[in-house]
Amino acid sequence: MTSPGGFKVLDANGQALVYVYARETSNEANIAGVLTFDEARRIAVNVATSARDAQSARPDALRDVQDA
Repeated sequence: MTSPGGFKVLDANGQALVYVYARETSNEANIAGVLTFDEARRIAVNVATSARDAQSARPDALRDVQDA
């Protein structure tokens, strides 16, 4: 999901897993101390894919965390 200034990765329940902040150009990103949108998008996709794979490998993992 794109949000102003970067990306937000949500889990299946709509809980935010990570915010990845970004700027349009390399110069703007360097000044702000964040990533470019291309770099941030790649990280957000990797986090989303890893979260999906982890949930697929162990479907009860989320239930265990909620029950704790």
